Amino acid sequence: MPDNRLSGRPVAGTVAPMFLESMSNGGYVDETAKFRETIFARPGKPDLHESAASFALDRGRETGFEHLVAIDTITGTVHAGTLQSPRRVSIPNAVVRSLANPSNRIVLHHNHPSDGALSPADIAQLGFPGLRAVVAVGHEGGVSAAVLTTIGREWLRRRIRPGADLSNDPMEAANDQSDTLRIEADRAADAIVRRLRRLVGDGAASRKEASAFYTDLTNRVLHGRGLIDYATGRPDKFPQLVAGALDDARARTEEASDGKADPLPDRPAGPVRECRDMAGVLGLIEGR
Repeated sequence: MPDNRLSGRPVAGTVAPMFLESMSNGGYVDETAKFRETIFARPGKPDLHESAASFALDRGRETGFEHLVAIDTITGTVHAGTLQSPRRVSIPNAVVRSLANPSNRIVLHHNHPSDGALSPADIAQLGFPGLRAVVAVGHEGGVSAAVLTTIGREWLRRRIRPGADLSNDPMEAANDQSDTLRIEADRAADAIVRRLRRLVGDGAASRKEASAFYTDLTNRVLHGRGLIDYATGRPDKFPQLVAGALDDARARTEEASDGKADPLPDRPAGPVRECRDMAGVLGLIEGR
């Protein structure tokens, strides 16, 4: 459910959660055949990722809903669909099982009618070992993408509950990793929102501006912690705010460990990658 953390009230379009579940109520529409038709209709050999982003964006602008395209970069297998909701997307169980398989390399493309950056719920899906990257294209031109770092993946694996193992029960272990990543994303988001509220209260930022940037700032914190590599076309609006939230989020993780801290190893985070179009996204996906 989308939420506006700045006011504490649900507001449509603030974030765009992604739910890894199949829908049995008839709301989900499989659009894989329609996606394939759009590719075959294009001249030459169109890039799958550019085609996926364009399809999700075009369909979203037509319907007002979120649409998703999943591409396995190893096999070329694709799936497209929509829950017919402007605020969330859902993935059939067959695709979820593929995401739990670490031998896969899947990229999820979806649109955000709100034009917002990747939400904490979107980022949490990177805990699934078969997911290479998650990409969001906004209806006003905003683009954001993220991949889990090697350090982040190793850290998540060490935090799987005893008895849950990627080889013995890949789905349970994958859910553990996704849940852990969501917790870290929420900690980062909470640290950002507290600071944004102060800026709004002091008149240094408008509520509209704060709402537009809060998911982007959250992702910058996760990038700074070394959990994800993040790419965005949005400007680095509040760098000092991100620096303070980074320390806060790190401290909350250590406090929650109950004296059994397993800190993320320090890494040169480097700047967030500038990504104004699919060329930047492809560079992140391919590790260039």
